[in-house]
Amino acid sequence: MNRSLLSVLAFSALMLLAAVRPSFAYDVTLGGVNLNSYCQGAYGGTFKSITIGSGAGDWVCQNGTDTHDRRPISVQTACAQQYSQYRSIVKAKSGSGAGSWVCVITYAEKGVNLSAYCRGTYGNGFVAKLIGATSGDWVCQGNGDPHNTRPISVTDACKQQYSNVLKAQAVPPSSWVCVIRPG
Repeated sequence: MNRSLLSVLAFSALMLLAAVRPSFAYDVTLGGVNLNSYCQGAYGGTFKSITIGSGAGDWVCQNGTDTHDRRPISVQTACAQQYSQYRSIVKAKSGSGAGSWVCVITYAEKGVNLSAYCRGTYGNGFVAKLIGATSGDWVCQGNGDPHNTRPISVTDACKQQYSNVLKAQAVPPSSWVCVIRPG
């Protein structure tokens, strides 16, 4: 095989892998979570949250100082109670330590068909073409002519393909996803 054909095959394989790799989660952090409030609401006013280890999952509700009266904590339920306006879409998310819990809204990400946008906006002879190495280097190209290019609005492409679009998100080095509001 000649070198240019190998380059084309390598680039094609890279683009295929880029298309199937996991996306970057787009989370909006609402804030921390009040585990004491959860414990008091779930088990009574004498309960408080305590940690019995250093991990995020090491929280329990304890009745006063009674180490024999401990109950489980649902951080997910605590987030839903604390951020009740987001009850159906809020998620509890932790890092590695006991103090790392936050409540977030995780938005879905979906792929965007830029060629469909090009055809719909400029006509059937247009397709999406990457003319550089970054996400901002996409254009609509007409009839395979490198001098016949038109701009792409990835946000508009997302809005044409999905409802509830929050935004178009560049995924380095050269891809895009549509960030979709939950619900």
